[in-house]
Amino acid sequence: MQQQQQNSGFATGVPLSHGAIDDGAPDKPITEWSVNETLGYLKGVVGKQNRNDFKLTQACRYLTQLATDNDQCVQILQQNGLDTIFQIMQDTAGDVAIQMNTCAAVVVICANPASKQYPAKVNGIYQIAAGIQSNLNYQPFVVLAFNAVCNFCHDHNIHRAMALDTNVVEQIIVGMDHHRGRDEGYRVHQAGCLALRNVAADPKGQAAVGPKGVKAITDGMEEYRNMREVVEGSMGVLCNLCALPGNGESFVMNGGLGLLDSLYSDPESGDNVRLASASVLHNLAANPDTALLLSSDEGIDLLVKIIRKAPVDSPLFLNTLKVLAALLFKLPNDNKPAGNKKPEVMKRIIAKGLLATLN
Repeated sequence: MQQQQQNSGFATGVPLSHGAIDDGAPDKPITEWSVNETLGYLKGVVGKQNRNDFKLTQACRYLTQLATDNDQCVQILQQNGLDTIFQIMQDTAGDVAIQMNTCAAVVVICANPASKQYPAKVNGIYQIAAGIQSNLNYQPFVVLAFNAVCNFCHDHNIHRAMALDTNVVEQIIVGMDHHRGRDEGYRVHQAGCLALRNVAADPKGQAAVGPKGVKAITDGMEEYRNMREVVEGSMGVLCNLCALPGNGESFVMNGGLGLLDSLYSDPESGDNVRLASASVLHNLAANPDTALLLSSDEGIDLLVKIIRKAPVDSPLFLNTLKVLAALLFKLPNDNKPAGNKKPEVMKRIIAKGLLATLN
């Protein structure tokens, strides 16, 4: 039974296409190849003009299957398998079927924690970015490519730096904008948010995503606001992005506070969405520039609404109180800018009945 499952989806004998040259593949069914044999074959076809692309596709798929086993995945990484996949990707740029299989291999290989110990030496994100641009209309490829970037960058400083050396962030944002509102466009938005979240794990990544990325995410939240998983994923990346003042300013100036208010007021929004909203608000309150924006009537109304409605023993109540405390701490004591000084904001909060609520 186990052998049958392993063979599922693979030809047990791989014939040479008409006119192709035998490229040194092991003389046995592909499902009996070892990690060494599979990688040896893939490395051997790099740069060859006359190759069996059917066999190459099967070998990429089989390497992905081998990588689902932890020990074999470590072996693949130790033998620079990730670099080999990227070289195949570069070699087959015009073949979307092979490109999809190489992206799938990156997704699985980079999901293994050992990828931190054996990082890529070849920056294959150049090829992934080019693939997104070339196959922008093909939604399944775009989603798979986004997932590859997501796993490649996850908790990996070296890989994240490689991604930031390319224009992949720009291509992800373009892809999210392009597919928004189209058939299964929510899948592109979800995958894009996951990729951007891992890219934006540090200030350099947050700056790379920037206001254009913030807008792509908030536009997607508006489009798919009735899909809880999509909204939760969007909120997760916004929490990262709004830690950078420029992104926080963009979020507020493009109607972000109104969006958070709508999501909070929606009875279908779950606790995760409301808690994430509080995290975004806290990041806005923690910086003097965005604190001034949050101290507008719209921002104060939202904070007061959350505090008044949240159960006093809930994490949401406590986290929103922390937002308010951070806001008052970061606001200036003087009259710069006029109308946003700390005493004036405190008077507005009192006028809205918050002290009575707390009592």
